[in-house]
Amino acid sequence: MPGSAWLNFLILVCTAGVGLFSLMKDWENHQHPVRRYAVLVLILGGLIGGGINLYFSSKQAAKIEKDRASEQSAAKTRIELLQNLMTSEQTSRHNDTMLFLDRLGKLNDQLSLLKTDQKTQQLKQEIVSLQETLKTSDKASTEVVRLHSAALTFGFGSPPPDGTLSDTTTVTKVNGVVTVDIAAWNSSEVSATNGFIYLRLCITCKYAEEPEYFHQVKGTPETDRERQFQLIGSKINLETIRTKVIPPDLPGVKAFLIGVRYVCQTCVESDWRNLTVNIRE
Repeated sequence: MPGSAWLNFLILVCTAGVGLFSLMKDWENHQHPVRRYAVLVLILGGLIGGGINLYFSSKQAAKIEKDRASEQSAAKTRIELLQNLMTSEQTSRHNDTMLFLDRLGKLNDQLSLLKTDQKTQQLKQEIVSLQETLKTSDKASTEVVRLHSAALTFGFGSPPPDGTLSDTTTVTKVNGVVTVDIAAWNSSEVSATNGFIYLRLCITCKYAEEPEYFHQVKGTPETDRERQFQLIGSKINLETIRTKVIPPDLPGVKAFLIGVRYVCQTCVESDWRNLTVNIRE
């Protein structure tokens, strides 16, 4: 048992001991034998039942703590693997870049010494080829990092695999307010850890009420809100982001935008995703 469980068990034993002491003290007052033994059975039953309850409660608490530690350890391992991969890729890219730059420098030196147009043209073509190879190497490194990073997807509708997400929705205005439900899920094979989700309304829009779990950071625009998260597992849906908005009250305005963006420790850099909300009067 953990320390707190032992303390509770000790309190239970002390309580039973006080009960037994009181029974022995008043033994003669309980003249009928059935009455005496009934009180004794109740005290011992409470001690045994309480001990069993404490035992199973402590085992369950230990199991929950073990599962939490296992999940945290797995997330930490994935983060370390990704960081090592990124470090290795950056080192490889740096070495390739230095090698290409060295060859380019030597070719440029040779180019300045050549006298014939034919050799000059040949060297120019080789320089162009090396530059294209360098670009391809950068693209490949970027793709490797992207495939080993978490990516969140936002939109309207039901997330995959049961549905699809759309960038556009139509809602009805009720008493000057529209309710917009934004779905979010981790579409990658990597868990998103230690991050933030940001909401941004159009400049002339207002929040009718604060979205659940979101808040405004001091010094940020009135249209911006943010939410912190610890872990969103791979292929896991986040709870729906319900946003109640007072849309622009301008003639002819039948739609507005909501921007969504995220950052996290295991995510690649993301841009704002603009979602269009059409208004039905």
